[in-house]
Amino acid sequence: MMLTRAIPLWIAVIGGMVMLVSAFVKPIEGLGENFADAFNVIAAIASVLGAGSLLKANLSSISRRDAGWGYAVLVLFTFIITLVFGLAKIGVHPSHDFPTAAFSGKQETPDTPFGWLYEYAMVPLTSTMFALLAFYVASAAFRAFRAKNLEAGLLLGTAFIVLLGRTFAGVVLTGWLPDWASGLHQSAHPAWRGSKLDGRGRPVMNMVDRLNALDRRWVFLLMGLAVAVPILWIGITGDTFPETPTPAAAAVFKAVEDQPEGTRVLVAFDYDPASAGELQPMATALLHQCAQRKLKIVCIALWPLGGNMAQQTIAEVIRADYPDMREGVDFVNLGFQAGNEGVMKVVLTDFKKAFPVDARGQATADLPILQGVQTVKDFPLLLNVSAGYPGSKEWVQYVVSSSEGKVKMVAGCTGVQSPQMYPYYPGQLAGILGAIKGAAEYESLVNQSIGGDVPPKYREAQRRMAPQLFGHLLMVALIVAGNTLFFMGRKGARA
Repeated sequence: MMLTRAIPLWIAVIGGMVMLVSAFVKPIEGLGENFADAFNVIAAIASVLGAGSLLKANLSSISRRDAGWGYAVLVLFTFIITLVFGLAKIGVHPSHDFPTAAFSGKQETPDTPFGWLYEYAMVPLTSTMFALLAFYVASAAFRAFRAKNLEAGLLLGTAFIVLLGRTFAGVVLTGWLPDWASGLHQSAHPAWRGSKLDGRGRPVMNMVDRLNALDRRWVFLLMGLAVAVPILWIGITGDTFPETPTPAAAAVFKAVEDQPEGTRVLVAFDYDPASAGELQPMATALLHQCAQRKLKIVCIALWPLGGNMAQQTIAEVIRADYPDMREGVDFVNLGFQAGNEGVMKVVLTDFKKAFPVDARGQATADLPILQGVQTVKDFPLLLNVSAGYPGSKEWVQYVVSSSEGKVKMVAGCTGVQSPQMYPYYPGQLAGILGAIKGAAEYESLVNQSIGGDVPPKYREAQRRMAPQLFGHLLMVALIVAGNTLFFMGRKGARA
């Protein structure tokens, strides 16, 4: 038993140390790449084991007729359908290099059954799942966020600053501050416990107790209205709140604007549909500005679904609004490449070795857009849109820090990841976009520079700021109301 736990632990420790040391010690750099390849092999085996575990658990639930066994049937059905479409490559078109081989194309393209499932099933489901979190956060804001002591009070104060700072309300409240101060821009018990009881043993509840015991569905209703009403208002009027760009967002815009026409830029799509609500407007605006500046755009992805996000963004921006741009000459999507930091280390020495073919299956050595590209250092600007690992932090640590100042990098991150990245600005990062607020600021700069009528797809971040504003204001109000009821109830209990 001890060996079964110790051996995997030692393998993980040795592998991690080798990967860490190989990033700084040149002679063993190849050994780190070998370990990265071994990790991919282990991950493939783990996927098979995970599939077996999924089948076993759900088949057992169905055979025993456990509560909710119908959901197990649905899980197995969708799993098998997706697996068959993906592995059998049903409906996949032949690749450019092998036109006679039916299985040579990629199954992720939108016109295949697998791509259709991704576009119209996975994307909406993941977006819905994360959208539901807002309702439970609002409920927790009313019921659980209590300033019971100094530490909790400081935490609540910080929450107010963060919630308001990510909306237009933060601009209004802090607009009077001088430039040097711009940086400032446990479960509750049921309320009836301990209450007096009437003759039938039921709690006698006053108004404070009734509000404390308020059904959470009322809170859900308030959150629904706080989100829905601004969306409807924007949809009818077309108006959005004005944005005041922060220096970090303005720096992203300037980094792209400063590139001469024809410059190659590398855009890394390191996110998936779960984070598209925050990050997709950034990616759209980045490609919009790059195309407007007539830069040559090379898209890559280190996340499995990042290549699909790149393809979707290319279709919405370049193919729709810049039809004169030629694939392989003015833009290209190199797709997903497994290996995480291993890929980053390879592109430092041989870019085309890390990405031997593009998303269409065409050899990168034959692409005009990549003629003269030897390493990642041949890209003066790296634009990274990241939801986590591997992403912006790893690009800074492995590529920017090793590029001898030849690669300038800007990043767009989720709200969760942004605090990890701000320490790198303005040193290793030339600019940074934090969450949907940063996307809205950058979007407004791009739209102002281009002028004219702005299509809705290029105002998506600004449109999403209104629901965020009212949602954040509602959560602040719920926290204040909950704490007011808490202190009133404690005062009444002492009396």
